[in-house]
Amino acid sequence: MVFGQLNLQGRQRGQSSVFVVIFLGVLLLALISLYKSGKLTSEKMQLQNAADAAAYSVSVVEARDLNFMSYTNRAMVANEVAIAQMVGLVSWAQFLQSMSGWMRFYEKTFLAGPTLGISTGVVEPIAAGWDVVMSVLGSVMRTLGATATKILHVMNKIYGIAQYGFHLTSVWFMVNTLLDTIETNSPPRYNADGSTKLADGARLSEMGIVSLIGHIISYYGGAIPGFTVPSISFTKTYLPTKRADGVGYERLAAITNEARDPFSRERGKTRRIWPPHDLTSGWTLDIIPPIHIKETIDLVIASVTINFDLELNVNRKGGTELRHIKGPAVPGTGGTSRRGDQFNWSAGDRLSLDFLFGAGLEVEALGIDVGSISFEISQAAGGFVFSASLLGMDITDILDLPTIPFPTGGPLGSGGAQAGSSAITMAKILQLTPQPIGQLEPHRYGTAPASLLSWITVPPLPPAAANLIPPNNIAPTYRGLPMYTDTLQQTVNPGFLAPYFLVGVIKDMEDVQATGPDYSSDELDELRTQYDAGNDRIAAIAKSEVYFKRPLDLGYFARLDGNEELGSAFNPFWQARLIDTSWADRIMSLYLQQKQDFLELGDIMDEITAPSLPSF
Repeated sequence: MVFGQLNLQGRQRGQSSVFVVIFLGVLLLALISLYKSGKLTSEKMQLQNAADAAAYSVSVVEARDLNFMSYTNRAMVANEVAIAQMVGLVSWAQFLQSMSGWMRFYEKTFLAGPTLGISTGVVEPIAAGWDVVMSVLGSVMRTLGATATKILHVMNKIYGIAQYGFHLTSVWFMVNTLLDTIETNSPPRYNADGSTKLADGARLSEMGIVSLIGHIISYYGGAIPGFTVPSISFTKTYLPTKRADGVGYERLAAITNEARDPFSRERGKTRRIWPPHDLTSGWTLDIIPPIHIKETIDLVIASVTINFDLELNVNRKGGTELRHIKGPAVPGTGGTSRRGDQFNWSAGDRLSLDFLFGAGLEVEALGIDVGSISFEISQAAGGFVFSASLLGMDITDILDLPTIPFPTGGPLGSGGAQAGSSAITMAKILQLTPQPIGQLEPHRYGTAPASLLSWITVPPLPPAAANLIPPNNIAPTYRGLPMYTDTLQQTVNPGFLAPYFLVGVIKDMEDVQATGPDYSSDELDELRTQYDAGNDRIAAIAKSEVYFKRPLDLGYFARLDGNEELGSAFNPFWQARLIDTSWADRIMSLYLQQKQDFLELGDIMDEITAPSLPSF
């Protein structure tokens, strides 16, 4: 029994080894498959990291470029406003100097005769002392204004050149950052001592190259004259000597005029001595209290309304304007005449005694306007103006009553100054305005044109009554607005043009397997499909953008007016971020990177989905 039992146990030896041998092969295949899958996963993750880092790095470079544009553009606007202040100060000083001339004029015209010359002995010493003080002030202001204007103008030229240089340099820096980031995140492989390259790293794919070219054209093409594509360009550099860039300089001029300080805009922030009050538009001192009466007398079947207005005051107005010296756009030129180097700063100041007198009568019966008559004497009306209506119809034109010149006040002081390559006189100002000859937009120069009499030299008024903008050019070397760069409003963007950046990177399978397993005869071929390894390569895409967002989490950054800013090269809050790729991006990736034949795929799908027809 023992012998038989021992013999039975001996025959059972080695039976489990059969199963071990069988499952050992399966286990080895599983381990190899797991290793290959892990290796390919690692390579794919490394490639995707390279694409993400490259896309984000490019947008960071361009966000810095846009922020530099914004800061330099704001600096140029601030310098232009400072030039406006200098021109305004010179105009203000000349206005003060002119007051002594008006003293002498009124004394000789109205006082010397009745006082038998006694008034001359009183007024002349005052005027002479005024001349001494104001001539010193005028000389100081003119020297200061001319020197500061030239320095500020040169600084703006330097800013424009620096901005342009930084923008162009960003092309080289962006491309190098792109390639270096891809190589750093998916580098070539070398042997232990670094003497022999075993495998290449990742590189831009065909799609990545196409995207890069399109991105450079849309973001940097506008820096090259004549190379801007308005529908796709994201930035554009404006040159002051190019007529075609006039639209950009109209925008810069509008921004600059809007940025003027209260003194330049309308001689604001002036404190009147009595009654004490901070004003925002020059000042007005009433000689007599203004009288404005409107009374309605109700009768049985009618009503009569009586109007009466009387004002007599000393009015101080002035302001500084950035204007174009060549007038409006020229029809038929295919563009605009507003070249950047043809803008200049002009300022005007005046002090006048203003008189307004008006009266009127309106009659209404049974709810019907029977008629009205009125007259007004004012500088705004240009003298004495009569108007009338009958049964609701204006009959003033039928009567053809002309405006009768009438003294509505008198100038007490006037002055002007400018900085520009060409002097602007009153005659030229009247040609530049769309208003009829003899008028000027009332909102110009701090609303001072509402009283033109103190701005125009009319014989026999003395030379002290200067023209609106006398040829008092403190800086003939001023050549208008500088070169600058701004963003454009795109109308076409397929998704890879600025402000977006789409990058595609690839790595050949031979470089993947050079330091890992062989995938050429892999029976688990689905791994190659799963990891986008078509066309014997693995691939990845990533997308980024530069975007504008003003931080609102801190009160320091918030706008005081509560308005929302839009992204432009005047707002320095540009940032970079990664965004999701679109279906169009992925399809383009499959076609250009993976060489997917969509025509063949379509034929296969047609065969699968085609209905089977019965045979006869």
